[in-house]
Amino acid sequence: MPRNEPGATVSLEQLNQALKIHYEVSPIVSDDLSVLVRAKLIPSVPLPPPGKKYLVDKQKVEVRLVNQ
Repeated sequence: MPRNEPGATVSLEQLNQALKIHYEVSPIVSDDLSVLVRAKLIPSVPLPPPGKKYLVDKQKVEVRLVNQ
């Protein structure tokens, strides 16, 4: 996955790609998406849409948007 420029918006698809890349290196799936920022896979954790939140499905190794 190409690294994003600072200030770029990260899509849900890009979050999932970054999570999978991180999982290949560190097989621990964290609920904290800031680990992807510290690993320099994404520039920042984007705000979810109003009324939604990010949920990390550790079994599927994916990020989903769910209702708050």
